[in-house]
Amino acid sequence: MSDGALRDHPMSRACIAHLQDDHARFVQSFPVLEGWIQMAESATTSPAAQWQQARAGLEAFVRDVTLHMDKEEQVLFPVLEAYLPRDVGPLAVLRGEHSEIRARFRQLQTAIAVLCREPDNRHAAAGFTQAGRALRQLVYDHLYKEDRVLYPMVARFLEPERDAHLLQQLEAFHVSAESVAPE
Repeated sequence: MSDGALRDHPMSRACIAHLQDDHARFVQSFPVLEGWIQMAESATTSPAAQWQQARAGLEAFVRDVTLHMDKEEQVLFPVLEAYLPRDVGPLAVLRGEHSEIRARFRQLQTAIAVLCREPDNRHAAAGFTQAGRALRQLVYDHLYKEDRVLYPMVARFLEPERDAHLLQQLEAFHVSAESVAPE
């Protein structure tokens, strides 16, 4: 079994635990996202300073989730492509959802940029609310699929040696990305 193939090894979970730790952080951010959504849909205008603060928080969330998706797409998914088709099935669905998440991020970033300049812009506030609600549900559903379907499958069949190697790659990818990310 030295070829790194997926086999029945239920103890191989380190790389999956790394990715699930990311998921736990994202779920903890949902109440903050909900607060921004409520701020956008409130009848009163929020000060530009509040939107600036929300913008900084949003950028941090976007960086974290994007890094996570990049780790999956560039480290985990290529390993799985030896066993699952790239363009159909679970990997295609997850990649498509990653693209949709990135599109929702762009919508939120566009709306919040306007709200930082024009806090009373109801069109931007409505756009932020709509994109925020769609993003929250999309990310929630996406994490569920990964946590309940993809990751258990990988954890069950990944050889311990391959698991350790993937964990090293995920950690190195994370460190490398953080070293070039803006503060």
